[in-house]
Amino acid sequence: SGAYANIGCDEPWDLGKGRAAEACAAEGKGRIFSRHVSRVAKIVRQLGKRPQYWCDPEPNEDDGLPRDLVVLIWGYEAESDLHTRAAAHRAAGREIWAAPGTSCWNSATGRSWNRRANLDHAARTPDAAGLLCTAWGDGGHRQPWPITLAGFADAAMAAWSGPGAWDDPALGLQVFGNPEAGAWLTALGAADAELCRGERPLRNGTAGKVLYNRNALWMEMETPIDRPEGVGDIPAWEEIGERLDTLQRGRPPLPSAQISGELDFALALSRWTVDRALLRRGNLSMENRKALAFRMVDLIETHRHQWLARSRYGGLEQSTARFLPHCIPEFAL
Repeated sequence: SGAYANIGCDEPWDLGKGRAAEACAAEGKGRIFSRHVSRVAKIVRQLGKRPQYWCDPEPNEDDGLPRDLVVLIWGYEAESDLHTRAAAHRAAGREIWAAPGTSCWNSATGRSWNRRANLDHAARTPDAAGLLCTAWGDGGHRQPWPITLAGFADAAMAAWSGPGAWDDPALGLQVFGNPEAGAWLTALGAADAELCRGERPLRNGTAGKVLYNRNALWMEMETPIDRPEGVGDIPAWEEIGERLDTLQRGRPPLPSAQISGELDFALALSRWTVDRALLRRGNLSMENRKALAFRMVDLIETHRHQWLARSRYGGLEQSTARFLPHCIPEFAL
């Protein structure tokens, strides 16, 4: 029913590697890409809609792109450069929307520190006609809904008030009915921020590394239990565990049992991951593996219940399957 149709066309990583290889070699990938986008946009226009497309970090600003195309300039990290692509399309006379993200995917807690820096970049995009905030489902769409909701609320603040106008009490009050909930959610999303930013050493004591598209808790959970690699040493993970325990004790009242349960799940899964991280760096006995496996069975049951309370059944089994290897004490991919 809307005025727009999003034609996608993002991430053409395989362009020039298949049947278009010869044409790309002769004319250049940009021209071939633009020709394809123009054909799809023409179909949308014939159907009475205005086309939008996702503009990748490697720009495709060929003159062959239509002038009425709405360009969604996406980038989801704290340092994502939206301005270079915006300038190129603005010079060509196209309408620009900034497209940051909630930073909720591949994370049970959210990455509040990354999200706000990313939204600041989007809010500063020169001459952007709009801000379109995205929330993706990478890793089985296992992020609790309140984490995503907090991200959308931050995006609304950035769109209306500009960069840096963060207001935790307003977030908590307007979205969750309690001013204290905003600061609590922001702190939850920063529980492992130092590891995500590469500010703490790796498991083997070497210099840390910056993580993209996920947080440290998620990366640790997805690392096979018997592998030597990992971000963070024992002191770093002990600190994260202490932060999570403090957040658990100080969780503010929330408007419903459902939201409370979803955030309790975020804390429980994160605490499980911290315990796993410490065992991987310490006493990884079979008894300890079994204890982790039994705890994961309960977490899976909670995940399935909460999924069905919010979403259709489709996708649940694929999402659950991401957790299942953790129920096998001998887990090693």
